[in-house]
Amino acid sequence: MEHFGKIEKGIFFDNDIYIYDNKGNKIDYTSYNADGSLTKKETYQYYNKGNLVEYNMYNTNSSLFSKYIFKYYDNWTQAPQGKLNRDNFLQSQQ
Repeated sequence: MEHFGKIEKGIFFDNDIYIYDNKGNKIDYTSYNADGSLTKKETYQYYNKGNLVEYNMYNTNSSLFSKYIFKYYDNWTQAPQGKLNRDNFLQSQQ
């Protein structure tokens, strides 16, 4: 395990990786167990103004678990537009 530039013996519990775009928006989050197996993956997409438009969650085998789609009104109030179920059919949130 590396700690402040020095290699040290220790217990590795998990590893979380966050990726951000050049505007500071989180676009990817991935978490791994100590054995390197995937525990969680999420992706995010944004409008030009930085508002979240899509949020995806993935199973541990990297298959899509759920997808949330957001719509913004004139005052940029966020409202969930829908969620894809496991059969990839859009279910309305309204």
